[in-house]
Amino acid sequence: IVWARRQEAAVAAVLVSRGYAQVKRRRIGSFADLPTGMFCPESLVFGQKSDVPVGLRNGRYLLLECKVSGSEVNSFKRLNHETVNKRDTWERGFAAQAYTGAVLGGVFRPSNVLAAQERGVYIFWEHDLAPLGAFLDEVG
Repeated sequence: IVWARRQEAAVAAVLVSRGYAQVKRRRIGSFADLPTGMFCPESLVFGQKSDVPVGLRNGRYLLLECKVSGSEVNSFKRLNHETVNKRDTWERGFAAQAYTGAVLGGVFRPSNVLAAQERGVYIFWEHDLAPLGAFLDEVG
């Protein structure tokens, strides 16, 4: 739990540095529920928890999962089972207008990371969140 909170705090710092404002957690079932330029702590998004939902300035959502794994075996469950399944739910709910991302820390089997990327999950590594900042800059 400590590692996950540290990841979430690091993500929040990147978001704040890009001008995003943190608001209270909430249920999200439409784009009106989290306005652009805002993010919140863990919230239900179409019935699935997202660790850090973000209302992007391009009108879409970035739904981030913060995942820690201590072994390659556990990485399948944490990334490919949990995150990819949520991505499928969110894609149906938002008609493919939401990005799903995973902030990873620890040990992940490379083939599991590649499989998640092939299913449309954007991967960011906890030890270097500069690509998350670049992604935010790129999508507006």
